[in-house]
Amino acid sequence: MSVEETDQELVPIRISDKEQVLSIGVYTVTRILGRGSVGVVYEVVDPSGAKFALKTIEPRFLRLPESIAHRRFLQEASLLAKLQHPGIVKLHDFGMAGHPVGYPLACLVME
Repeated sequence: MSVEETDQELVPIRISDKEQVLSIGVYTVTRILGRGSVGVVYEVVDPSGAKFALKTIEPRFLRLPESIAHRRFLQEASLLAKLQHPGIVKLHDFGMAGHPVGYPLACLVME
């Protein structure tokens, strides 16, 4: 996942035998921070050891009546990545991940 990319490739999601998420792309999952109606938020660690919150967004929320929902997600995430303000969570990374059972998840990686 990269904030510079416009055509997003699906990064792999690795799961355990017990169907627990182990990693999403380069991010190693350390624990679940919460679950909501839109998806799951994980605490993750990047290869350098920095901790982040990684929020997944289920595909049904990208299939809105308008067919541009996926493109809007990428545009909004790209814009959010450029914002810097003490009252706004900093977006570190974003993209799409491919779940092993065959569906995509949108992901936001935040401080």
